[in-house]
Amino acid sequence: MSYIYVTENGATISAKENHFVISKGEEQLYIVPIETVDNINIIGRSHKTTPYDVECFNGGIPVFYYS
Repeated sequence: MSYIYVTENGATISAKENHFVISKGEEQLYIVPIETVDNINIIGRSHKTTPYDVECFNGGIPVFYYS
């Protein structure tokens, strides 16, 4: 299992085809299978999408926000 730390300001985390996708602009920085994630830590000014929220809620994945 893994922890995701999003530290890149302006990054977007989304859920697509059973994966979390972290991107900045048009560039995909990381792709992680959802079933391998234990929790997600968002540090700074990153964005998230509604499908990401749904996957976290349905999968019981805790999300922590730090400024």
